Amino acid sequence: MILLLAAALGGGVVSFTVLWPHGALIALAGAQLGATILMFMASLLLALQRAKVERMQERRVQTLLESLDQRGLSLAMLDPLTGHTVKILTSTMPC
Repeated sequence: MILLLAAALGGGVVSFTVLWPHGALIALAGAQLGATILMFMASLLLALQRAKVERMQERRVQTLLESLDQRGLSLAMLDPLTGHTVKILTSTMPC
């Protein structure tokens, strides 16, 4: 959220400065457009970064689950919060 706020403020200031030679009213109107465009671009960047992190975490979990499958030590359950299938380690050793 701080990044989006900074992008909006920065975009507004830059647009206002660039459009100032065309008049104060045009500069004020253009500042809103510049702020919106820069904030939109920043939100796209944040969404792409978050998706990248989630894909990396999903690969790590998949690798772990595959290693458990190879040992025959997994139990599948459905996670109620995410809706994803989760495999849980179970022991096959006698007590």
